[in-house]
Amino acid sequence: MLSESICLRIVPYSLLTHCAMSDFSDAGALLLAATSSSADLLAVNINFPSTYSALAASAILAHYGSNTPIGIRRPLTNVTFFDSWFFELGEYTSKVAYHWSGVVWAS
Repeated sequence: MLSESICLRIVPYSLLTHCAMSDFSDAGALLLAATSSSADLLAVNINFPSTYSALAASAILAHYGSNTPIGIRRPLTNVTFFDSWFFELGEYTSKVAYHWSGVVWAS
């Protein structure tokens, strides 16, 4: 039987993230990095050159009040990441970018 309480020490750390924003796991990891009190999110690097990926990452960060810089390789395209393995999950970055980025889209 444990008679003493166990204390966990959380050590703050600096973090650079590298993601494709290709599925919900990238979005979840970015959410955790942006909201963790023990992390100092220094930058986000996106390795899929889609404007939608950058806007989706920006929307997630802005929603949680983060002003973290985002880097993305060039040239930018409007091509979205399509996951043919899990078709049911669909492509979501363009939807996140469209609904939550704050960008005014032309009609």
